[in-house]
Amino acid sequence: MIDQKEDKIVLITTLIQTEGTLTITIQDNAYGINNDIIDRIYEPYFTTKHQSQGTGLGLYVVHQIITKNLNGTIHVENKVFNYEGSNHKGACFTITLPVSSYINYK
Repeated sequence: MIDQKEDKIVLITTLIQTEGTLTITIQDNAYGINNDIIDRIYEPYFTTKHQSQGTGLGLYVVHQIITKNLNGTIHVENKVFNYEGSNHKGACFTITLPVSSYINYK
């Protein structure tokens, strides 16, 4: 069962892998992204908001920076997760970046 609380939750975790990658996950409890549009959220000018409320460039720009400038990946999926004993559903973004050239492993 998914908890229907009004509390807003955003969880951010980081993990540096020994093979030289940094993984960042960002998840919330806002019930996720509609499956009909989840594959389009990185498209330029794609928005679910009224034209006066957004341009649809935010996630497109984030995707471009991560993939083109930082040589990483970004992936999103809807997930159910447990937080403080309650189940929640929301979007989970996973960003993976190569860091081996920036970190000296010992």
